[in-house]
Amino acid sequence: MKKTLIYLLTILLMLFISSCSSDDDGPTDPTDGTSATHYYPGGVGSTLNYQGQTTDSSGTSTYTRDVSFSSQLNIGNTTYIIQSNYVNVGPATFSAEFPFRTSTTGMFIYIDTAVFDELLDSLGIDPSLVTIIADQEVRLISYPFNSTPQWNAYTVSVTAFGGLISLNILELQGNYKGQEQLTVMGQSMTAEKVEYIATVKIPESLEDIANPQTVTLSASAWFVKDIGLVKLDGSGIIIAAFTGGGLEFDDDGSTATETLVAYDIK
Repeated sequence: MKKTLIYLLTILLMLFISSCSSDDDGPTDPTDGTSATHYYPGGVGSTLNYQGQTTDSSGTSTYTRDVSFSSQLNIGNTTYIIQSNYVNVGPATFSAEFPFRTSTTGMFIYIDTAVFDELLDSLGIDPSLVTIIADQEVRLISYPFNSTPQWNAYTVSVTAFGGLISLNILELQGNYKGQEQLTVMGQSMTAEKVEYIATVKIPESLEDIANPQTVTLSASAWFVKDIGLVKLDGSGIIIAAFTGGGLEFDDDGSTATETLVAYDIK
């Protein structure tokens, strides 16, 4: 059961990097001229480089992550930027990408919800018995931070037996924790800290959907104005989603941390 749980946790928390909604559904626009775009800045050609460390039951290892904003993608009437992630773990290199966009009031990652049908198929579940409903975007930033100290970042729900049972199998919540002073690249920076809490409910079988096992994971991210994401720390599974899926862990108690070491914002 534990390996199955870890497998499903990893899939659910990393589905948003497998790939549209343009509805911001957030706070009112700030009036001081700032924007969520300032906290995840950059156009095509921007690069960021991180150094990280992971710890799980097999021990501790280091890695690097190189990020580039490689191109644009139009989905419907919405324009996204493709973030390409290259994770180097020892001699191995993994790559993945995801589309994101920023607005005055948020930073969003696009979800290709067709992957949920593929998930049901891979688990051998008849899609006529189960319906998966998922948000089309993950909201990683809700701005202004002080106006929305807590928000629903992403939800995946399952309906079974003709709607008799409904269950949120994944809820990702964002919590603004205030400002912190960090030393990054040898410089003191004022960062906005956001904690992400993922609640995952996974039934052992379709018949057990009303009594699922619940797992809660958390990780924190620090964003600096005009630079972007400068630090990650916490659950390895959540951080693996930020890294594009290049990190793999032996258990759901894994941890990871990474820090920005270089950047070039275009």
